[in-house]
Amino acid sequence: MSEPNGTPHLDLATYRERLREAELFHGHLCAGMYTGVKMAMYAQHLLGLPAFPDRDLIVVAEIDRCLTDAVMSVTGCRVGRRTMKIRDWGRFAASFVRLPEGKGVRLAQRDGTYSQIAARLEEAGLDLHDRDQAAPVFLAFPLEAHFAIQPVTLTFAPEDLPGKPMIKVNCTSCGETVMDGRHLLVDGRPWCRPCHQAQASPQAAGQPRIS
Repeated sequence: MSEPNGTPHLDLATYRERLREAELFHGHLCAGMYTGVKMAMYAQHLLGLPAFPDRDLIVVAEIDRCLTDAVMSVTGCRVGRRTMKIRDWGRFAASFVRLPEGKGVRLAQRDGTYSQIAARLEEAGLDLHDRDQAAPVFLAFPLEAHFAIQPVTLTFAPEDLPGKPMIKVNCTSCGETVMDGRHLLVDGRPWCRPCHQAQASPQAAGQPRIS
């Protein structure tokens, strides 16, 4: 449903229920939960999706914090199903696109939004952790003021799409299987990235690395 000016009206009862589900999924309730749930519900409207999950939807989140868990909870997209991609650039933003065209929208929380909402909660004497009381305050904050919207078209390599692994090789050094083209070819031989990095930097040998 939309307001007369075309702005969508997000249902409060649905918002509260999605927040409850997201809290169970994430483990606690925080500002990122409120924002992520609202963002995902808004994206559903912008993409014209009747419901989540949607089998053709891929989400690319730009942070590895609470917002991403909220978006995962609402959309049903999952890292293990390869429908949730995390590009940790530290931004409260996510792109929602549909295959096969990869067209969709990127939503990003505008700067200063949370401080304004927090001020409204404080003025009303409300606790962020009281879902029933705080939810209307978050939802009432205008969508256009809360989120910057940008049309996007994303391209995914075939090996990055959902489905069975298209590429499997064994690392020349450790022998472990490397899937989905994440290996490096050195002199025509496949290497997993940690082994190749350890070879280049001997002090890192034997140490799993996150990079």
